[in-house]
Order: sequence, then structure tokens, then C-alpha cells
Amino acid sequence: MRATIVLCFAGLTLAAFAQEAPMLPPQDGLGVMRGLNTAESGLSSATGVYAALSAVLPKLGAIGSEAIPLDEQTATLRDYRLSLVRSQDAKHYNASLLPSHGCQTAWFTDERGVIYKGLPLGCPETK
Repeated sequence: MRATIVLCFAGLTLAAFAQEAPMLPPQDGLGVMRGLNTAESGLSSATGVYAALSAVLPKLGAIGSEAIPLDEQTATLRDYRLSLVRSQDAKHYNASLLPSHGCQTAWFTDERGVIYKGLPLGCPETK
């Protein structure tokens, strides 16, 4: 009886972890990158340097609150990985929002504010 309860509990726990993260719609990916550029512009105007990811995430609103920081430069956001890498003097940055798997859109930007999107090679183009 005791072994059955433990096995059932373990099975429920594994099932909960096996669920995939909800998908980030393409318009939300673009919104994240626009929000990141806007936040960095405002923060750098105030301080003279670009901010770390931990300072930018709260400026992204509700979607930023969903992000799970992995380290100083990287966070998981639904089924994506958001990275914000600053130069040593914090006068430049590069940011990427990359899908964790599959043929989903990837987003890239830097301190110039230009946002690029792309698909992994071999994936069919979407319209």
C-alpha cells in the first residue's frame, strides 16, 4: 500500500514537469524586444549605461513578470530563452529571444533599437 502511494505521487510529479511551457505568440516576441529597447533607452538616459536583465524585466510589464531568471544575463520566458548581454563598460548590449525548440521565430536587437526576426535554417517560412 505504501509503495503504491509513493509511485502514484511520483507519477503525478513527473507528469506535472513533463508539460511543456506555453507558447509565446509572435506578436508577444516582438513586444518583448520593443519593451526591452524602450526600457534600456530610458534607463541609459538616466544612468549613462545600459541596465542588466534584472533591471529590465520589471519594465516589461506582465510578460516580464513571467520570466524566470537563470543567471545575470538569461531568463526563460514561456518556451523561449531571453538573453541580454552588455559590454564590459555597459555602453552596448545585444539581446536575443530564442525558441527553446522547433521552428519558431527568433528575435534579435541591440542598442541601435533595430529588431531582427528569423527562423532556424531548414524551417519552412511563415507568412
